[in-house]
Amino acid sequence: MSLLIFSIAVSFINAFLPSITKKISNHFTRRNETSTIRKEIEKIQAEMNTLSIKDEFPKYARLQRTLTKLVQEIKKEDESYKQKKLRLSYSIQYLVQGVMTILSLGMFWLFRFHPVIEFPDEWIYPLGHVLSWPTHSPGSISFPVWFLITNSVAKVVAGA
Repeated sequence: MSLLIFSIAVSFINAFLPSITKKISNHFTRRNETSTIRKEIEKIQAEMNTLSIKDEFPKYARLQRTLTKLVQEIKKEDESYKQKKLRLSYSIQYLVQGVMTILSLGMFWLFRFHPVIEFPDEWIYPLGHVLSWPTHSPGSISFPVWFLITNSVAKVVAGA
């Protein structure tokens, strides 16, 4: 019974792995939205709104150049943040996927001849030999077949 539950859990974790890793990477790459550059941009924009372009053009142009430079810095900072977040997201996803693959392969190796569920022969009569492969015990569902079924169901549920 524990093999049944454990295989279902592993299948559903594999199916929901992209959304799990996305939440983990979002947790580790939180942004500081109150940066000093953003505050300074707001201050310059507020000051520019109070100025008259016709009357105080040199001051307005100087503020415009400063604003443009700060916006470029913000864009550079945003690009750096996006690259860092993407790199971390892929690293976490590949690491967890590797661990789950090793776990799945280990489970296949250890439990390939173990039946997960046993039924009376007549319950699964026409498919009994296929479902019990490679254990060949009548009326049972083997671990490899069960894992294939649970993986398929989990991917359908995760895609819905």
